[in-house]
Amino acid sequence: MGYNQSEVVAATRIITVLTTKNPKIETVFHQNSVDISAELDSAIKEHDRLKLAWHEEVADTAPLLKRAKNAFIKYRDLIVKKVPEAAKMDWLESKVKPDRFFINFEKQIGFIEDNQERLPFASTALEELEPISDELDLELAEDREARRVYRNSIKVKNLALDKAEEFYYEVRRFIRREFGHNSPEYSQVKDKAVRKAAKEMEQPKDDVSPENQDTKEESLNLTSNE
Repeated sequence: MGYNQSEVVAATRIITVLTTKNPKIETVFHQNSVDISAELDSAIKEHDRLKLAWHEEVADTAPLLKRAKNAFIKYRDLIVKKVPEAAKMDWLESKVKPDRFFINFEKQIGFIEDNQERLPFASTALEELEPISDELDLELAEDREARRVYRNSIKVKNLALDKAEEFYYEVRRFIRREFGHNSPEYSQVKDKAVRKAAKEMEQPKDDVSPENQDTKEESLNLTSNE
């Protein structure tokens, strides 16, 4: 995609206006312009809504994750004191991504279950850790589902952006053929005009191109590793 998101939106708006003001362009492109504009607007709004929902879901998990890590660290340290060889186990790290931490958390529970005769605090630990595990399992499952739905919306939005951009170039070629390079109509659809219109659109101060933003978010886990 040659244009970024704001530029595709600006280009689509320009075409929509032209199809309502110029009868020749309207005859050929009006309905497609309306449909593509509506599809793009819907895809962007849904993407933004699902992005927010995913962030909120992850934020809701943070307090429980903190409680789980505190309990994990407490019993990890007690285990290592009572069973020194446990210091070599592969599940001791808490500063990892949530899904990895949950695996470590379950391994800790398993270790306590298997070594109850060596751990005088085993019953107390299991009573505390097992309910946390059940809660965290549900919360992380909800986080993963919210992330899956959001990632699907990225694909839908990008398809809508590609479709809108291709349509824009189709209309631009038509205008160039029918009205000429130096026509007022063509001046409105040149790259310079599109980029100017995009800059004039109201954008958040921290706005970035969707390509970079969504690539980063694909690898981002918003829950702290601490």
